[in-house]
Amino acid sequence: MFKRKHQAAARDFQKEDLPSDRKEVFFDLLKYRFDLIMKNGLLLFLFLLPAFLLAFGHHFIMENIHHRFISSEITETEYLSLITAYRNTKNVVLIFCLLIFSIGLSGIIRITKMMVWYDYIFYSSDFVTGIKQNFKHLAVLSILYGLVNYLNGFLMGIKIEGRNSNLINPLLKALPLGFTLILFIPISLLVISEISVYDNNFLKRLRNGTEIYFNTFIKTAGMTFILLSPLAFVLLINNVFVQIAIMIALSIFYLPIIIIIWLLYSYSVFDLYINVKLYPELVDKGINRKKE
Repeated sequence: MFKRKHQAAARDFQKEDLPSDRKEVFFDLLKYRFDLIMKNGLLLFLFLLPAFLLAFGHHFIMENIHHRFISSEITETEYLSLITAYRNTKNVVLIFCLLIFSIGLSGIIRITKMMVWYDYIFYSSDFVTGIKQNFKHLAVLSILYGLVNYLNGFLMGIKIEGRNSNLINPLLKALPLGFTLILFIPISLLVISEISVYDNNFLKRLRNGTEIYFNTFIKTAGMTFILLSPLAFVLLINNVFVQIAIMIALSIFYLPIIIIIWLLYSYSVFDLYINVKLYPELVDKGINRKKE
């Protein structure tokens, strides 16, 4: 069911030098590999830059359309039509931006895995190797997310008239969004962690990620909410310049850290549901639990 990816790098630490649990791994990396974490953050920012520029440009297009509407240059029907058209166009372009981000994330996922496993890192070559190993699978996830996001935006522009419209219209908006937040994102994050370790086809990763998610629903959903809530909070800010500034800061300083936390969490889950049966040599990899 799971095929482990080939590991060519040598170990940088002896087992007795390793932290005793994954919490210690996290703080050890913050203390001793912070420069590497920031390097990851800068690369993540560079590969996210097209998405930031898209969001920035879309905001000003929407502002211009709104100004034309309140100035009576366009009718309400034209206003709503333009809003929907530009939103849908933005969501299509976002898919290409996510594909660009997937290139960088592919390399960073490999680097981060090697960090938490205390493997020796040759940054440039391992980054490129990560792209070669991981990009095609992350690209599929990016396209799927882009399509779901497009569907969300498309349904926002639909308004059903009729007796049950007060019930149907909110459902049209809530169901795809709920699917994205409750199912798609957490399962996708587990699939990303699988991609970093196991050599399977995408459908197997998706199926196994779904099974693990439902087996650990409360823990995994809670972890996802905690890690991503600061990103969601940014959407509540009205000033686009502040939004962009915070998103840039989060991509550099926060995103590489939550990738570490997520991999540490998901690897602990994989130990219970995968490694203990199929890959015992991966159980507690990167840590040296102290015997009682």
